[in-house]
Amino acid sequence: MRFVLILLVAASLAAESVTENYPDGSKSLTVTVDKEGRRNGALTAWWPGGKIVKEKSKWDDGVRHGLTQIFDEKGKQVREETWIKGRLIYPRAQAQIIDAFARIERETQAYVATLPKPINPGSAPPADQAQALARLRQYRNLCGLDHDVLLDPTYTDEAQEGAEILAAIGKLDHHPSKPAGWSDADYAKAKNACGHGNLAMGAGSLTRAVDMWMDDSDASNIGALGHRRWMLNPEMQSCGFGISGKFQVIWAHDDKRSKPVRQQWQAFPPSGFVPSSHFGDRYAWHISLNPADYSVDLKTMTFQIFPLDQRLVRSGAAYVLDHDGSEGSGYGCYKNARIVRPAQDKQPKGQPPFVVGKSRSYEAVVGGLSPKGDAPKEITWVVTFY
Repeated sequence: MRFVLILLVAASLAAESVTENYPDGSKSLTVTVDKEGRRNGALTAWWPGGKIVKEKSKWDDGVRHGLTQIFDEKGKQVREETWIKGRLIYPRAQAQIIDAFARIERETQAYVATLPKPINPGSAPPADQAQALARLRQYRNLCGLDHDVLLDPTYTDEAQEGAEILAAIGKLDHHPSKPAGWSDADYAKAKNACGHGNLAMGAGSLTRAVDMWMDDSDASNIGALGHRRWMLNPEMQSCGFGISGKFQVIWAHDDKRSKPVRQQWQAFPPSGFVPSSHFGDRYAWHISLNPADYSVDLKTMTFQIFPLDQRLVRSGAAYVLDHDGSEGSGYGCYKNARIVRPAQDKQPKGQPPFVVGKSRSYEAVVGGLSPKGDAPKEITWVVTFY
């Protein structure tokens, strides 16, 4: 007991509580620091005025370590982050993602209910369009993008004509020929939608089509993941859905968002908690670099995925991949992607299988980068599925 007391006294002598104030004298933050002046303990920060909490966080040896809670100017918690030794592991708590998805569904249903009737009488019912739009918004929210994508009536009209022309010719075609009996006006709309959209066949619903476009990992699409990358284009402001028979279309090549969210890089699956409803065992992983932050050379980039145990420590070697490629010619504003997928077999003996399941965690590591400014030379992120 005497030994423990001596340690506690020594620790208290080494630690010091520091308070910082705003220019008006109100309290800005309090934090415990060690003898070197490094933050080492609990930190509380306040909004100007010193009454409403802005942040509560834990620090160790000068870096964040543990939970960081962020509050708005009314004192409502808006984010809960998990840090380990200065590395952001979970940008949001799992509960916050669940709440965000539910809120997106409510807001999207309310928004679509305010829209006028579609121009084309054959358009999907508003409830179906709302479900598909909410799903798209959820994917974008998960990836840290602006998710308030709107339904443009012109895009919706053209997408419906696009779906109808695919039904008329009986196949997917981004550049369909004009069927007999079609007016020039309707054909122009259909052709524009097919040339600026994602197309699907056999999805069964618009919402399922959104999932198919985000999967995009079949043999004919995994090389570019073009459908997915258009859905995650930071510049997208509006879209439009169409469905006819077994064919679905989204007018996806919109780039009218005036101030898209700033990203140094974009990945799917993204960093943090990811619901298994939005990712699957055979989905490809991809990362796209912002050319403003990186000199992009896809040939030098490496992309590895490691299994992690419950302590988020690597529990095996990098997974053997059954796809390892890149694409650098288009699709969204970044126009580059490094694409990999863990193999279902051929893994080393004793290697944990790659499974998208509850509490399964993985670490992605991307190297061989040429950053500009303060962009990292190596990009790493942790994904935990639930």
